[in-house]
Amino acid sequence: MVAGPTKLFDESGQPLGLFLPQSQRLSPDELWTRGELDAARNEPGGVTLEEIWKSLGAK
Repeated sequence: MVAGPTKLFDESGQPLGLFLPQSQRLSPDELWTRGELDAARNEPGGVTLEEIWKSLGAK
């Protein structure tokens, strides 16, 4: 059981993200500043969900 926000890492130690249990969900404004949200929204690049599935070997 996860009691609070938990950072997730891949096998090589690279950060994957932050897991928040349903009981402890916070609004985006409580997690990131408006500047961080705007920067992420405007960041170039990215991949489609189809590309993610393909990279994971899904058929």
